Amino acid sequence: MKQTDPLQPQQGAGRGEFEIGALLEPGGFDIVVQVAFGPGCRFADRHCHTRHSLLPHSFSPSYCSPWPAQKAPIIRSFNLTPSSPRVARQVPAIGRGSVVKSPVGGISPKSGIDNYLPRKNHSGKKYMGGYMRGLGAAFLFAVSIVASGAVMAGEGELVLGQTMPYSGPASALSSVGKVQTRYFQMINERGGIKGRKIKLISLDDGYSPPKAVEQVRRLVESDEAVAIFGSMGTAQNAAVQKYLNGRKVPQLFVFAASDRFADPKTSPYTISGMTLFSTEAAIYARLVSEGIPQARVAVLYQNDDYGREYLRSFKGELARLDPQARVVAVAPYEVTSPTVESQVISLASSNANVFLNASTGKFTSQAIRKAGELGWHAQQFLPIGSNFVATILKPAGLENAKGAISATPTKTVGDPEWTNDPAYLEWLGFMKKYYPEGDIEDQLNFTGWNVAVLMTRVIEACGDDLSPQNLMKQATTLKNVPLPGLIPGITVSSSPDDYRLIKALRPQRFDGERWVPMSGTMAAR
Repeated sequence: MKQTDPLQPQQGAGRGEFEIGALLEPGGFDIVVQVAFGPGCRFADRHCHTRHSLLPHSFSPSYCSPWPAQKAPIIRSFNLTPSSPRVARQVPAIGRGSVVKSPVGGISPKSGIDNYLPRKNHSGKKYMGGYMRGLGAAFLFAVSIVASGAVMAGEGELVLGQTMPYSGPASALSSVGKVQTRYFQMINERGGIKGRKIKLISLDDGYSPPKAVEQVRRLVESDEAVAIFGSMGTAQNAAVQKYLNGRKVPQLFVFAASDRFADPKTSPYTISGMTLFSTEAAIYARLVSEGIPQARVAVLYQNDDYGREYLRSFKGELARLDPQARVVAVAPYEVTSPTVESQVISLASSNANVFLNASTGKFTSQAIRKAGELGWHAQQFLPIGSNFVATILKPAGLENAKGAISATPTKTVGDPEWTNDPAYLEWLGFMKKYYPEGDIEDQLNFTGWNVAVLMTRVIEACGDDLSPQNLMKQATTLKNVPLPGLIPGITVSSSPDDYRLIKALRPQRFDGERWVPMSGTMAAR
């Protein structure tokens, strides 16, 4: 709703809009709004049914006549009351009072306010602000919300929402949601963050974009999630990106690495929690250009936004670095396909000496195994999300994966390099206590924990202001933040005009048992 003064109808019009803020009981109820305007104008009544709402909620009262251009309307008084006895028992009279339009266009309460906002609702949660006593003050506060979008968090729960593929073809990726839910369980048992509990509601989207849209709308509109955090999938996050940005709901640290999730000009409320495809693909292109000049490259890729963007980023950077190198064969596959064996056979027939295996999950295992069976010994490159020893390489046959190159910003679970690392031991202790059924050889459990730690750091930095605007401010002003799961020397940084969190990776080669560092960290251009 666009407006310059939330209390003043447009001059010459017979209708106008203003907004009032209050926390309603979860079942929802009707509010009767009665407003008395200046001389010659009658009361304007409006009944609005609200469900699971944290107002401000807009009301459009009717006026007795168009406002003369030379006279500004003045709201003389207002009255907000629950519309049913049941609600009245649970939420005593919301209040009434009177206000005047201040000289600077704001609102100031007049004396004589005789009802106060209740301190708590029937569930024991405090109303926003917690200390707003008079409705005049609440009204003043609500008007400031309309103007600035800020909501100060009181004591109680901070609700975060998330969607994960707990069912469907990519259900293995749901490890992230499971471990993050347990992580915030641990945080809450330790007293929360500055006394505030964090409730992560993680819903199944079946790896389906339409289902993700349905679930995110539920999280925002019914569950009142302040932010969407760590949702899985490129297409799934893309499907809700415009909706969330339109409502100014932060879409934080998503498990999707497209450049579209690091575009502050187009989507200022969206930021990825992963190394971007463009960063990763550029580093692989650099490794190819430096180590295999004039390479002939074959690419297996997932036929969705993820795969197409990965291929596009790699081809563009390789052409820039080595114009003599060529992508001689590409083969897409669908995420619903049973196997990619036929694609690998086709790619191997190209006699390429580089195999960019830009696939995910079981398809990566299938491709590695088939290339080994065919005796195709091209230099293979594996994405960050597909280089896990226990869940990807072992099913493929470790010997078949020998010599593969990947790059990563994070420590590798089960690797002897981190046996005595304090942060790694901290994660193992967390898993043992809070997620004992979780697989400590699943890299996703480690990565999901690491991103949850990052979310905690952002919430801590917010202090008492957990407004969407401040959440985004803290998430986009990170300066060389070390995280327990990152390789020493790699940190997280962001700025209002650069949403890329991770800008350097460590290249590594698989020796048949473990990933061995090839060099120090390497930054993308």
